[in-house]
Amino acid sequence: MSNIVFRFKGKPKNNITDDSYLATSKFYKKGFYEGCLIQDGRYSYLVNGVVDCTEEYIAIEEWCPVDPNTVELIKEKSKITDLEFSPLEKARKAVEMHNKYKKNRGF
Repeated sequence: MSNIVFRFKGKPKNNITDDSYLATSKFYKKGFYEGCLIQDGRYSYLVNGVVDCTEEYIAIEEWCPVDPNTVELIKEKSKITDLEFSPLEKARKAVEMHNKYKKNRGF
């Protein structure tokens, strides 16, 4: 299986008031924050970088809560082949990855 990377962008939530944080982030561009998507119920976060992790926890270098209505897929590349994927291929791969995750976790 090739190593697939999904990148998303979204507008930071209105309650983010620290403009200096966003201004210094290399992932904040033209009003959008970019990163890997984590969604949990009604919350959406874009995250970047892992500082430390074990099987029990993960420490993320940088994250930003975003408005879930503004989140969109911006890029997906295979690190092995550097091929771009069509939207249909992206959807199929996302479903495949989700099903593998559920199977591995015993769902």
